[in-house]
Amino acid sequence: MPVVDGNVDSEGEDMDQSTPDSDKSNSEESATSSASEEDDESSELDEEDCDRRRTECMADMADLERQFTDLKEQLYRERMSQIEVKLEEAKMGCAPEYVEPLTQLRVNMQTRTEVAGIVRELKIQNIRNQYEAELQATRQHFESEKLLLVDEMRNEIEEKIRRLEEDRHSADLSTDLWTESEQVKRSRRKTDPLHPKKKKTVTISDILIKHMLITFLSIQGLFNIPALYHTCVCRLDLDFSWARLIILKSIKNLFK
Repeated sequence: MPVVDGNVDSEGEDMDQSTPDSDKSNSEESATSSASEEDDESSELDEEDCDRRRTECMADMADLERQFTDLKEQLYRERMSQIEVKLEEAKMGCAPEYVEPLTQLRVNMQTRTEVAGIVRELKIQNIRNQYEAELQATRQHFESEKLLLVDEMRNEIEEKIRRLEEDRHSADLSTDLWTESEQVKRSRRKTDPLHPKKKKTVTISDILIKHMLITFLSIQGLFNIPALYHTCVCRLDLDFSWARLIILKSIKNLFK
């Protein structure tokens, strides 16, 4: 019997030990099932929260865009009004941005105008000086050329007078012979009534003196001596000795 009792006690102890293990496993299963249920509920709450937050964010973005558009339109209107005001001020000539540069431009214009006037006067004075210098040089050249021409013509006239003197001396003999022959012819003409009257003969010296006088009169005409020119022309065919004297006298007076 005691043996039987000992076995009964051991079985009872085994049953006591197996009972808490089964309770623990049951509690774990119940905890797992409750956790899965909570996870499902939390996932559903997260999705709803995300949708709600997304909707709120979209609404906020739309509101921000509307506000930005309104601000941009307002800024555009303000800028346009400012530009129109500036434009009106510029048209009226009272805008500071227009008046100050305009004043500076006027000052610069006045300065440059004064400088241009001074440069103009200096250039005009320079041109006048050049003109006067060229005019003086031209006059000096004219006077020098005139003196050279006068000297050359005087030398030519003196040379012609010298040659005429030589020709006159050489022609004196022929003139005497010619005169004698003319006297003989005149005496014959007086005795012969049928012989026609001839013109007065002209000697070689008279022809040369006449040619010289014409040349001299041309020179006198160049030097503007009308009285002498007129007198010599009036008496050109009257007295060649007088013409010769007046030529020599005029040449001496001209080149004193």
